[in-house]
Amino acid sequence: TNTQQNILSPTYFESKQVEVFLKDKNVGHMGVLHPDVLKAYKITNPCSVLELNMEPIFKHFEDSC
Repeated sequence: TNTQQNILSPTYFESKQVEVFLKDKNVGHMGVLHPDVLKAYKITNPCSVLELNMEPIFKHFEDSC
């Protein structure tokens, strides 16, 4: 079962961020970057980020084949 839960990271807007789970294991996070982060990296357009740990994802699909 894939689920998502809210996290609180100052990197993202508070209501626009989630952790990504696969079989109850956290495999990443994603969200809309906070304006302070955009400014710090001189990004001029709104931006979203997705970070995944691919190792457990690959293992899940290897085990299910």
